[in-house]
Amino acid sequence: MKLFSVFLFLSLAFLQSGFALADADYVYRQRINWVKIDKASPKSVPLGSLKHPYTALTVEQMEGMLLSIKISKRYVLKKEIDSADVFNSYEARKYAPFIVEALAKATPDQVVNFSIIHKRPFFILRNDRLTMGNVWAADDGIHFQFAKLFAKITGDYEASAQMDRAVRNAKSLRVTLEANEGQQLSYTSATEIVLDTNYDFVQQAHIEQEEEQRAEEEAMKGKKAKKEKKKKKTDEEESGVAPSVSTTSSPSTSTSADVAGRLRQLEKLKAEKLISEQEYQQKRKEILSDI
Repeated sequence: MKLFSVFLFLSLAFLQSGFALADADYVYRQRINWVKIDKASPKSVPLGSLKHPYTALTVEQMEGMLLSIKISKRYVLKKEIDSADVFNSYEARKYAPFIVEALAKATPDQVVNFSIIHKRPFFILRNDRLTMGNVWAADDGIHFQFAKLFAKITGDYEASAQMDRAVRNAKSLRVTLEANEGQQLSYTSATEIVLDTNYDFVQQAHIEQEEEQRAEEEAMKGKKAKKEKKKKKTDEEESGVAPSVSTTSSPSTSTSADVAGRLRQLEKLKAEKLISEQEYQQKRKEILSDI
């Protein structure tokens, strides 16, 4: 009996230590969401270029990097997904610390592996998406290599018995990444992007947030003006007062001509490379908003 007790004790201790070792590579894990340190595959990662451990990045810089990664806008226009951002602000803020920690712990033959479920419902319908990939530091910057990108994941994937199958069966959308300032696409894959560590992604993130806030404020003003106009018309109809009709000519023709001229000038500046792609897109939106 004593021998059996000793054997049982040692067996449990071994199993516990085994589980501890198995989980030691995980910096963060919550079911399918994780950040872990994994063995690099020579087939997809040039081992000789890895610069691990890498401690030169701050959490704020990594958050800016995550926010800067976007897919091509044509897929958003097709309504395949609702945003060009791979990571939204909540996801970037949550995962940045774990990725920075993992890069600082990785060895020269390891990469940082991540998995994330995007909870982005379409109206009231569940529309969960799975993104998985590797991150590593090299001489040319921080590499993000995506194995799955906004893959549609279905079923009761959160149940332990279904988790592995759901991950394997998740189908990625046919999307490609879009390289912006401080970024370049990989020569070998449309789903691998390299981020320049010398570029100020923090400042860029602040600029984009300010632009989004201004756009939201303008949209709110437009809705408010439309609502007030509708209310005024309703009040006039109820009071029996005919709405006033302007006798002045419509400025739509001159406005359209002015907009067309400004757009042609903007295209010329872009063609002569006097402005960046981001500046071009921003200014184009401003001009079109005047219509």
